[in-house]
Amino acid sequence: MKKLAIIAITQNGISIAASIKDAYPNADLLTLKEKGLTFDTALWTANWDTLKELTKDSFSNYDGFLYIMATGIVVRMIAPYIVAKDHDPAVVVIDEKGLFTISLLSGHLGGGNDLAKEVSTFLQNHCVITTATDVNNKYALDSFARDHGLKIDPITKIAAFNKAILHNKTIHIVADRGIRFDDFHPSFPVSQFCHSADKKSTSMYAMVSHKLYPEEPNRIFLRPSNLILGVGCKKDFPEDVFENNILDFLEKNQLSLLSIREMRSISIKKDEKAMLAFSKKYKIPYVTYRAEEINKIYDRYPNLEKSDFVYKNTGAWGVSEPVSLISENRETIKILIKKTEISGMTATVSIEDPITIKKKSHFWLKD
Repeated sequence: MKKLAIIAITQNGISIAASIKDAYPNADLLTLKEKGLTFDTALWTANWDTLKELTKDSFSNYDGFLYIMATGIVVRMIAPYIVAKDHDPAVVVIDEKGLFTISLLSGHLGGGNDLAKEVSTFLQNHCVITTATDVNNKYALDSFARDHGLKIDPITKIAAFNKAILHNKTIHIVADRGIRFDDFHPSFPVSQFCHSADKKSTSMYAMVSHKLYPEEPNRIFLRPSNLILGVGCKKDFPEDVFENNILDFLEKNQLSLLSIREMRSISIKKDEKAMLAFSKKYKIPYVTYRAEEINKIYDRYPNLEKSDFVYKNTGAWGVSEPVSLISENRETIKILIKKTEISGMTATVSIEDPITIKKKSHFWLKD
């Protein structure tokens, strides 16, 4: 469930926000203090004197915002905090009479258009969406990526690809062997879909791959989350060294950081600052496992290397390799890059192969 904030600063806005909250209790209600407004103080957070302060404190804490006020006010409030298509939260504006619901920011990747449609349906008002692909009934490539949990690389190229879609040009989809789509029916033209990342084309094409390839003007990557990064390191390992080592390790093995689904280690490393800092910076979930959980992997994979030294210090026969293999379906998880020692730390990469990429349903305000 995505984290959503509803912001209102007038009595009419408060009423609209309250009706949304009644129907969808997962949303947070935010307003200003000491403004003579009537609202249930148990439901609302009113810690700010100005809308500027409210926006500054909240903008990085939510996946989406519903501002119930004039669009111009919202534009001025959020302007200092807008970063990029793949970082910005969804921002939707509702006028304080509830006549219009407007998708303002991050319509595709952030889900702003979906949020606007959902809220507009609930309020039974006019939904305003202005992204060119949507108003021309075209399925944007970044919408396709979001719907299938794929990350765009580089994001700077997405405008050129969506422009091509608007002009009815063919976008070729090329996927790695082992990558399958459960529901592959995009509405933009697709003349080719094959399981080979080695194919070259003079046409514009999107490559679904975890691998690094030389950049080409007509190529964009859609990164699947099919890699697991297992790591181990000495206590109090320097954060900058850890980061540089991991990035160098991935680059040398021609693997995209964007395809790392999880970073894993042993539970005694759950508070290791270097790992926590890396996880936070690159928004990669960090998961740890107890020694007894890790040791069970050796029953499934008896050929995994065991270390008496690691066992003596951690209670586990290993760290980076076995944690990367923990999976409910052992038939689809395998080591891609074996344990690599890097000046006081170890790293392993496992891959889910084959992987079936399913189209996801996106709901903001309901389960």
